[in-house]
Amino acid sequence: MHDFRCRNAGDMYSDTLRETARYFKETEEGQEKMCKVWDEVRQEGIEMGYEIGLKCLVDTLKPILGDFENVYNAVIGNEAYKSVSREDIMKYYY
Repeated sequence: MHDFRCRNAGDMYSDTLRETARYFKETEEGQEKMCKVWDEVRQEGIEMGYEIGLKCLVDTLKPILGDFENVYNAVIGNEAYKSVSREDIMKYYY
């Protein structure tokens, strides 16, 4: 448990964890790999947030605007969702 709390790889007891942490923190190749992983995690979060936002928007507009065409036009009128497909909106409408 001690090693997982260490900020400095040199303070770790486990040779395996120490060398792995050192690779990702102290080498250019390791840092590039870690940056790529975190960029992928960030992108997944953005995509998930976009989908959740679209679902919430459709769920909110449906009882107010009623039919699909009105909801569709309102959704694509939103700057964040102006290029969303009809199929994506239908997914949450029906």
